[in-house]
Amino acid sequence: MSNLIEKFKITFELHAIACDMFVAKLRKKYPGIDEESASQELKKWLTDRPGAPLGDGVGTPVDLKRFKL
Repeated sequence: MSNLIEKFKITFELHAIACDMFVAKLRKKYPGIDEESASQELKKWLTDRPGAPLGDGVGTPVDLKRFKL
């Protein structure tokens, strides 16, 4: 398997871990939270946190064409 494919798989694994960690943090902060509410909060976090609409971080967006594959 190519190195690029392995890196892509790792990216998805790290994303899944981050989501699990966020839900665990919610469950600690709100012990009675149900699955639906946790799912809604996760979706909100993924789409509304600072920088999310433009990628994944605060700052000036850059042209992604500068990154060659």
